[in-house]
Amino acid sequence: MVRLSSWIACLLAVSLFAGSAAAGDAELIEDALKQVRDVKKDLFAGQSSVLGKLPDPEEMARQQLRTRPIPKPQTNANATVKFDLERLKKLTDELKRRIGKLRKDRKGKPASVPLGITGGRMADDYFGRKDFLIVDVQADTPAAGKLKPNDIIIGANGRLIADPEDPRPEMGYALVDSQSAKLDGILTLHVVREGKGVNVKLDLGNKTPYSETWPYKCEKTKHIRAAALKLVMEKGPDARNLTNMHRKGGFWTPLFLMASGDKTAMAKVTEWIRATTKPASEYPQIVTGGRSWLAGYELLNVAEYYLLTKDRTVLPRMRYLGRVLEKIQFPSGGWSHGAPPGYGEINNAGLACFIALILSRECGLEGDAKKFAKSIRYFGKYCGTNFGYGLGTPGGRSGRMDNGMHGMAAVAFGLLGEKEMARRWARPLCYMWMGRERGHAEGIFSPMWGSVGADYAPKPEFNMFMKHMLWYYELCRTPEGGMVFLRGTRFPYPGGVTAAMAMFLYMPEHRIRILGAPKQTSVRK
Repeated sequence: MVRLSSWIACLLAVSLFAGSAAAGDAELIEDALKQVRDVKKDLFAGQSSVLGKLPDPEEMARQQLRTRPIPKPQTNANATVKFDLERLKKLTDELKRRIGKLRKDRKGKPASVPLGITGGRMADDYFGRKDFLIVDVQADTPAAGKLKPNDIIIGANGRLIADPEDPRPEMGYALVDSQSAKLDGILTLHVVREGKGVNVKLDLGNKTPYSETWPYKCEKTKHIRAAALKLVMEKGPDARNLTNMHRKGGFWTPLFLMASGDKTAMAKVTEWIRATTKPASEYPQIVTGGRSWLAGYELLNVAEYYLLTKDRTVLPRMRYLGRVLEKIQFPSGGWSHGAPPGYGEINNAGLACFIALILSRECGLEGDAKKFAKSIRYFGKYCGTNFGYGLGTPGGRSGRMDNGMHGMAAVAFGLLGEKEMARRWARPLCYMWMGRERGHAEGIFSPMWGSVGADYAPKPEFNMFMKHMLWYYELCRTPEGGMVFLRGTRFPYPGGVTAAMAMFLYMPEHRIRILGAPKQTSVRK
């Protein structure tokens, strides 16, 4: 009886200690949030001593649309233009020199990106021009037999391209307008071919318009994401892809498939994720290092999977990945490529690790509260400013091109329940539509995370952002249903890059946490 009483007393002491530790951890985290919760809290609000009352979100969104006016919808189904003979000659004379200077891809062919769903592919030397050079035409597409290599496109639907810096927005909006009942799905391109001006009509085969609130309440969005899902499932990766940045599908393929809610897609995700895990006894007791890009995104994927399925077989893998991230975390609370001292903090990689640890805690694997609190303070201090590339003055190297970090931070603090902080990151993001492609290394992080993070902004600003980005997403669509990053990427097509670019289209479904699924409580039993 004495021994039993002692045993019960020990158990009680342990449980009280665990409860005390848990309470202490919660206090650490709450204290860290308090320290950053009010950073730049008055941004976009209140009174200015110089300007008086500052505009509200709706006023700001309207003003931004006036600052960079989106072209009025084109409705002339029989559009023609008057060709300038002097310009035709100049462009024709320039053609040979231009072709010789085109950047080449890894196969030695001219580097190119799609002209939306037309099937034409344009050289990527469009900056500083008012035209596009066609370098390839895909078979069995609207452009097949209509466009030819060396065609120079100078306008669409009765308008010549006017912007001397970047002709793509005007072309993207022309593609949007053509897919309407008024233009009957026809895109009219104004082309310089062999020294002559010709009008080329392409039947895009689609008359479904975007809604004013796309991707929400938008039938076209549903069609686009369904086509992207079909392509990724049919021609995407057929092996696990969570532990490699560029091969076999990239970071986002499992997230995209989970977001879809498709049963066959979910079965593929289950196969991949179970293939990466093993019994707890087979993981090393002492973690010596790791790669933040790989461990961060893998943990993010596995945590989202666990929250959907409650598949306990993946818990040992999650614990191990969490330990890796804690081991390689910098004293500042951020992350780099690997363990300190190394390269120094890289905020893009660090935010993925931070999001992964937030989700891991939701799964019941709480980890080191002190290190978690450090990350809250580290990333929280940037709220309401521009992110730097790494540790340093906020807004330094990144400037107005956030490389996806505003969106990632909005998601991170939104997951923590800090909606006002998420809002303060999302709002300036909505005014960065001119810099979505700029960024260190893989610029794909910006379009991938941008729309997801912008969703935390007030609806007028989010809708404004999506209208300003509509040309981009329309131009990056491919005839077979994929989506690409318009400035090239090492992520494979169609799987990895399509999954990354198209994932935001599933935001209205709210199936995974990073796309707005509600938080679950007491997940692990």
